Parts: sequence; C-alpha cells; structure tokens
Amino acid sequence: MPLLSLLIATLSDDAIEHVVGCKTSHEVWTALQNRYMSISSASVNHLKAELHIIQKGGDNVDKYLLRMKVIRDKLTAAGEKIIDNDVVIAALTGLPADFDMI
Repeated sequence: MPLLSLLIATLSDDAIEHVVGCKTSHEVWTALQNRYMSISSASVNHLKAELHIIQKGGDNVDKYLLRMKVIRDKLTAAGEKIIDNDVVIAALTGLPADFDMI
C-alpha cells in the first residue's frame, strides 16, 4: 500500500483520472503505461510545439508552470528526452514583458 499511495500522490490530475479504481501499484503502473505509451508521433510533435509556444497569459505563475510541467510529463511519458534548460527557456519566453529583467 505505501507504494500505491506514493504513486497516486505524484500523479497529475490528468493521470489520476486513468487510475481511478486501481487497487494495487501494479494496476496503477499498467494503467499508466497503457495510457501514455500509446502516444503517437503526431501527438509528440504537437506537445513539443505547445511547449515552445505556451504563454502565461492571464494565469498566475504557479498555474502557468503547472501547465508546462504537464506537457513535459506527457513528453517524458512518451519516451521523449526533455532537457531542463529547454524547458526553462520556453518558460521564460512565454512570460509577458512585465517579467523582463531590468
């Protein structure tokens, strides 16, 4: 049970929807594999593009960064290697002018 609790505690809201009803950590892992291993190359390309065009807009910084994390998590789950520096650059690029350095 401790592993099951740990797995569920680390899931995004989107991922949790796919493991509702799972009773063991193995069931959770299998459900997540089935969900995320089937991402097509078109979906991967779309997620990569989304990561680089995402904008903060009216969201607060926490929500903006969470949206970026969700995209990164989906890419990672699809087997894509994501470089931290690329995510940082994308995050900074998506911020409005009032976040520019002095």
